[in-house]
Amino acid sequence: MTKYTKQFKLQVVQDYLTSSLGIVLIARKYQIKSDMTVNKWVRQYQRFGTAGLEVRRPEKVYDGTFKVNV
Repeated sequence: MTKYTKQFKLQVVQDYLTSSLGIVLIARKYQIKSDMTVNKWVRQYQRFGTAGLEVRRPEKVYDGTFKVNV
């Protein structure tokens, strides 16, 4: 499970792009520990759009038979 959802990331990025607040204040507003996380989201959004905010490694669920075989 990821810590932040795509919708949350998009909300943070949109707030940063539309407000006069800097990255540090946006991180504080949304209680994100590192401002570099917000910076990374903004750069990914600017380069790839909303696809850049998606979870890259979705959680995999394995059934019992697979686990036994492994």
